[in-house]
Amino acid sequence: MFKKLALLGTAALLLAACDSRTAQEKGQDLAKEKLDFVQGIGNVVKGQGKDLGSTVGEGVGNVVTGLGKGIDVSTQAKPVRLADPAVAKAVQVTRAQEMPPAAEGGKSKGMSVYVVSEEGVNATLRLLALSAGAEVGRSTAKVKIAKGDASYVDFEFDERVPMGSVDQFTLAVVQP
Repeated sequence: MFKKLALLGTAALLLAACDSRTAQEKGQDLAKEKLDFVQGIGNVVKGQGKDLGSTVGEGVGNVVTGLGKGIDVSTQAKPVRLADPAVAKAVQVTRAQEMPPAAEGGKSKGMSVYVVSEEGVNATLRLLALSAGAEVGRSTAKVKIAKGDASYVDFEFDERVPMGSVDQFTLAVVQP
């Protein structure tokens, strides 16, 4: 009995040692398997309709890409704070989101901000990108919005601005 158990244990050790893949290769295979799993979930969700896709996209927008509306809501919408009360008198911001990438596979390096002005504004606006309270980028745009009108204003940032880590934007009027 002991001989059989020893023989079985030796055979198991030899079989385990037969995998000649490196740790890196094993890791790549495991990652591919997990990505295929996520891809499969995404395909099923797409087939279940856009409402379900939106719900899943909001919850797991950073994992499953390409689910349309849910991705827009969860990863592209960013809070914009007005710099001071004087800015609040000139403009209000009702929506801000990352601009789509310029090319396929590119990264967004800008924000599109919907600005409403009851009094009208003809000025240069500055949008500061903040990450954990520290400024990591800034962009300016000249705007001319008639009294009681609104417009999208696009702010383009330097390519080195880490847009993924930006958690807030601040809008200021720098030139009336």
